[in-house]
Amino acid sequence: MADLRTEYEVGQKQAEVDLLTAEKRTQQIVIYAVAGGALIVGVLLIFLYQNNREKIRINRELEEQKWQLQSLNKTKDRFFSIISHDLRGPVAAFSGVSRLIKHAVDQDHREELVEVADDIDHSVSHLSGLLDNLLNWAMHKQGHFPNVPEKLLLNQLIIETKNVYKTMAESKQIALSVS
Repeated sequence: MADLRTEYEVGQKQAEVDLLTAEKRTQQIVIYAVAGGALIVGVLLIFLYQNNREKIRINRELEEQKWQLQSLNKTKDRFFSIISHDLRGPVAAFSGVSRLIKHAVDQDHREELVEVADDIDHSVSHLSGLLDNLLNWAMHKQGHFPNVPEKLLLNQLIIETKNVYKTMAESKQIALSVS
């Protein structure tokens, strides 16, 4: 009976040892699973961090490009404002010239018509020059033409500008002079 009892107790101890071994194995599996999960979460966090940094960098670049585009738009708007102002003069001169032509025809003054024709030639020449400059600028911006600076004779430029506005001034009875 003692052998049976010993065998029974040994069997119980063996069952306890087996149970503890199984619990230890279960704990090891849980530890490995938690460690693996932590590793996956860590890798995921690193990936999200890098992705977030990349998004921040891209947003900064986009913001910088936005400001550059706004600046370029302001420059373009200012440029078109200047161009429209410069083109308005010769076109307004045509309006004055047409009034002078009507007046010269009504009064049958041929000499004035010849003078008006000369004024038209000057205005057309000036307008053509402005349009050529605009075209050259646009082509330069597209990289088609190199910039070739040239010297300007300021007195000649002032006289040409006066001639552009002369007809309009005369039609309004305004005297222009260059000193």
